[in-house]
Amino acid sequence: MGDPGHLRIRERVFQAPQVQAAPILRRDPLARVESLTKRLVDAVNQNPALFPMILKEIQGEYWKAGAPVSIEKLREAATTLIQQAEREARINKLI
Repeated sequence: MGDPGHLRIRERVFQAPQVQAAPILRRDPLARVESLTKRLVDAVNQNPALFPMILKEIQGEYWKAGAPVSIEKLREAATTLIQQAEREARINKLI
């Protein structure tokens, strides 16, 4: 078997399977906003308790940017946006 202090080395060759990856698509800013809005709406629809937490987070970001906004104004805007997204989703289901 050889010297007891030496390990036997077996040569193995690993070949990864050839996979076709989808090309990376760059989204424009509007598409990114739409995607984020959809994710927020979906999150609130799944767990309505998240709504106040999300509003406070957004309010904090406005404050950091030097443009403080009241939570009431954010709630109004968010409600309008959510209703608009839900209307669009219903229309898209009909199409």
